[in-house]
Order: sequence, then C-alpha cells, then structure tokens
Amino acid sequence: MPSRVTVFDHFGTPIAELKTTTARSWVLDGIGRCTFPLASFTDVNCSRNILQYGNFLLIEHIPTIDAAGNVRGTLPAWVGIILPPQQWDYGRLTVTAYSAEALLSFRPMPYVNAAGSAGTIFAAMLRYANAIGGFPLVPGAIYPFSESASVPLRLSMYEEAQNLSKIFAQDFDVLPSRSVSNQLILTANWYQQKGVAVNAVFAEGYLGNMKLPSLTEQGSLSNYVNGYNIASSNGTRISVNVQDQASQGDYGVLGSNINLSAGSLAGVTTGATNALYNASRPTTTLELTALDSGSTFAWLTVGNVWNVVLNSVGFYGGGIGFRGAVRLTGVEYDDWTNEARLTTEVLTGSLTRDNYA
Repeated sequence: MPSRVTVFDHFGTPIAELKTTTARSWVLDGIGRCTFPLASFTDVNCSRNILQYGNFLLIEHIPTIDAAGNVRGTLPAWVGIILPPQQWDYGRLTVTAYSAEALLSFRPMPYVNAAGSAGTIFAAMLRYANAIGGFPLVPGAIYPFSESASVPLRLSMYEEAQNLSKIFAQDFDVLPSRSVSNQLILTANWYQQKGVAVNAVFAEGYLGNMKLPSLTEQGSLSNYVNGYNIASSNGTRISVNVQDQASQGDYGVLGSNINLSAGSLAGVTTGATNALYNASRPTTTLELTALDSGSTFAWLTVGNVWNVVLNSVGFYGGGIGFRGAVRLTGVEYDDWTNEARLTTEVLTGSLTRDNYA
C-alpha cells in the first residue's frame, strides 16, 4: 500500500507531496535508509528544488483495510534527510534519504568533557549541536538516570550517542511531528530502553503472521572481561574484571579486554558488565518477515519485544525449534510488497522482558 510522502525544505517547510512507493528502514540506535523512484521526464516533482540534498522527507504509512472493513496496523512515521546517492537511469531517478538520526552525524561536538548520567550528557550534546545552527533538534523524553561518567566529546553527536548507548545499554532516536502551522519538528530522545513488551506472538505456518524465518548464532564469545578506561598513565587508569561463571562452565574461560571512555569506576564497571552480558553467550538473531495481518504492523517499532514460537529453526529442549522473546533491532518495509522484514535479537543476560514492562 503506498504511503503519504511529504518533502520539506531544510527549514522544515512543506514543499511537495510525492506519488511514489518507498522502501525504508528503521534501525535501533542507528541510521535507517529510504529509497524511492520518480519518473524523470513526466513527474513535475522531479526537480532539484524538491529533491535538494538537505531537504527532509516524512513518510506516513497508510494502513490497509481487511475484508470485514477493519483497519489493520499502522507503521511508525519515517523521517529522514535527502542525501547522496541519486541514481539516474533512462526515464527514472532513484532518490536516497537517511533517517533523521543521520542529522546528528552533521553536528560535530566541541573538544570538551561532559559529565553526569548518560541522559545528562545526551542533553548537553543536544545543546552543543543546536549551537552550531541549522535545523534545530528539540529535546524530547530524556531518561535522566544511570551511573555517572565523564566522557570526552571529540566526534559527531551521532558517534558520541552511539558510544554512550553501548556503555550504558540505553537507547536514542529522533522522531517527527508537525506544528500547528505544518512545520516539521524533530525531537531527540534518550531512553532507559526504547520499546515496550508486546503481548503478541510471531508464529509460522497456516494463519501465521510471518513468513518462514532464518536464525543465526554469531558473535565473539567472551566470559572473562577486563575493562579499562582511556588514561594518560597507569597511575590514573581505572580497571575492573567481570566474569560469567555459567558461561565458563559451558564453554571454558574465554577472555577479552575492552577500552572505555568512562572516567569513573562506576562507569567503567557498567561498560565492562554490559560488554560481558553481550558476549558471554552467542548473539542469536532471527530474521523474520512480518505480514500485514491484524494489528501486527502497529507494533513494529524498533525496541519492541515480541514472543516468538517457531518449529523449524534453532535448538530447543533437545530438539529443533525456538521459544523465546526477541527485541526488534531493525525493520525494513517496502510499500510495493507490503511486507516488513525484521531483524531481531534474542533476549539473554541482563536484558529481559522486565526491562520493558
């Protein structure tokens, strides 16, 4: 089902609505991508003014209606910025945009240290970003609690936010809205964890809401982690050691070192512990294709946690199959096929459904 596609100039003023189909993605704590075609000879919107790099794109999903007249689920709005590449073929232009988190990569941080909780540091980075000028980022929901740390800001806001996210196992995004005068608003958010626990199941087979899945176990195993912070000398360096005894019982001792930018013992401990949780067991990812069934699409926000019951992949209970909870880390939707391809991470270690209740 086609979506409503609105183009805004780099000031956030709407300038065109496009008749096209898009393929777009959302990535947890990352940058999604969108592509769409336009007829270069016949579409009046195929112009440099409308497709200028730096213009914004807002895509709003139009839900389908089933045979009984019920409106099915609606995907989240997608917002992004038009950037290279643009690919020309005879009679056709393919345009690329990247989700609004990409705007953070164009906001270099000053050469300063920021201290406090992860949310406090994120709020400070927003102030530095907006001081540069350009399209403003409005502070949204900013979770204020975590261990305190001192973080040297040297890179773009996007890179620094990703670094914070990995250290503290917290999440961020940029979401769209419109003002009463129809101007685009971009709101930057920092979460304890993004997403909610969905009281629903992905199931395969007849009348299921997904196509046949693919399961992969991967990652670099480590159940003995030495965590160090970046320091100029051994005398000022903070170090901690964390271990997972259960993992060592299954696989033996597998060790690693990790360098962290945190400036306190609590921050280094948090970063090393999160690294241990992420590496003490293989990372299990499920690639699922969700179908437009019932309200399924309404719950395909990255970060959300779903139950999954599968009979064809993985080891479970001495046999083949999978039963568990997974978190959506990526969603790719195509207007043409009206299907959503999902990348998920199985919940293990410190990340359980209780984080999202």
